[in-house]
Amino acid sequence: MNNLRDEELSGESFTEQTNAFKIGDTAYIIESNRLIRETEVIRKNGNFYTVKFKDTNGAITLKAHRLYQSHEQAEEHLPERLRKTKKLDVKGPRPPHRFLW
Repeated sequence: MNNLRDEELSGESFTEQTNAFKIGDTAYIIESNRLIRETEVIRKNGNFYTVKFKDTNGAITLKAHRLYQSHEQAEEHLPERLRKTKKLDVKGPRPPHRFLW
C-alpha cells in the first residue's frame, strides 16, 4: 500500500505550506468545525505550527493546511449551513460549556 505524503493529502505543495506563515504572523483556525479563532504563530516545525490563541493563554499545534491567512478565507471553509447564519466568532473568555447567546 502506498502512503500519501501530507502535501498530497492537502492538495498543496510542501513549499507553499511551509512558507505560508512565519513566527509572529496572525493566522485563523476553524475550531470544532464552527468557530473561527484568531491566533498567532509562535513556533514552526516542518509542516506543523504551534499557534497561541489571542483571546486566551492557550496554544495548539496544527498542520499547515488547518491555518488560514484571513478571516474570510477561513469562512470559505466552514460548512455551508454555518455560512448563512450569524457570525459564530466568540471574543474574550468563554464558559467551559461553550454556550453561544
